[in-house]
Amino acid sequence: MNLHPTFVYRSAMRTALLPFVLVALELSAQPGWEELEFSFELMHHGTTVSGKELRTGNDYILEINGERVRPFAYNHSPFNTVRFPAQLSDITMHRDTLWLTIRHRTEGDMAIGFPPRWALPYHELYGTEHKAIDFAPGRVMVTELLTLLRVTGVMEDLGRPWQHSPTYELAAHCGCDTVPNVATGMKNTMDFTVRCRPRRRDGREQTELVLFTRSAPYQPKLEMVVRGMPGSLWPLDTVPFIPTRFVINSGAPRLTPDDGGPRDLVLGEWFRISPVNPKAEDAVRFTLHWLGEGEQLVVSHELRPLGNDTTELVLAVRHAEREIDPPMFRLNAVQYEMPALPPGHYRLRLDYIEDPAWPVPHYPEAEGFVFRVEK
Repeated sequence: MNLHPTFVYRSAMRTALLPFVLVALELSAQPGWEELEFSFELMHHGTTVSGKELRTGNDYILEINGERVRPFAYNHSPFNTVRFPAQLSDITMHRDTLWLTIRHRTEGDMAIGFPPRWALPYHELYGTEHKAIDFAPGRVMVTELLTLLRVTGVMEDLGRPWQHSPTYELAAHCGCDTVPNVATGMKNTMDFTVRCRPRRRDGREQTELVLFTRSAPYQPKLEMVVRGMPGSLWPLDTVPFIPTRFVINSGAPRLTPDDGGPRDLVLGEWFRISPVNPKAEDAVRFTLHWLGEGEQLVVSHELRPLGNDTTELVLAVRHAEREIDPPMFRLNAVQYEMPALPPGHYRLRLDYIEDPAWPVPHYPEAEGFVFRVEK
């Protein structure tokens, strides 16, 4: 059988092209590969650059390893997202530093580096979501960028100005910028965005949000710290303001005490326990604040077994037997350190040794509080 010359030529071309087709298929995204995605908000001269402006390419051009890319957004998200080629950025293929270059028409280029993740253990991975970029010509690594965090919720127990109780105005920071007036007794609904500097802890990147009282005369500084995984949104729901450390969980309850390390607790406004989660070898310090003139307080303690693995810890509070300094109204403090306590539960009781004509400060919020000493 004689074959037509055209058929012979086409068959030869298919045979010759087959290796190139196989190489092309090898370089395309394979099933199971997952490309690296990077989401960000770009700021330039204090103004947010919109995704539309980035996509038009008038003033900005984005390139990944020299190839132009256009950012997109998920579900109208305020963050712009770019994808790196899967054959270079999949966790099993990421062997070289990848570069995202942001070119400005008149001000130069900014390059952001993404270090290799190939063969690194899971705990060495870094975050690439919801990053804040302040445009500046030069080079920076993605691990040096800040993360944007939006916080929502309702903060209770901040007091009301017309009530005879402490009132608080909260500000917030997350390792860098401070956001003022995030919650007050009159407006306790929170909805603010803060820039965070994630820290590596327990082998993963984590964020610490600090909600603290605004500096004011005659008021100790109070802090409520919330630790959790970096993300674009933390819905804190409705929570009371308690000056201690919490961790945010994806399930319910949203906030639980953070016992990953020593944790202080302030009861009321004036009585601090440090730490409130001690171990058997830890000393426990009680700090008592009060408003007054030149008087000083003396604190002592006594332990009274109550049974059922519970001991009553009695703190006796009295005035010091000495002359009073010249009157000067101020915020005072005394710290009393307990020696290491045996493991078990301890219930606080305060005894006030005082002359009715010259009473000592009282701390009703601390009365009956129970803490545990771990082994």
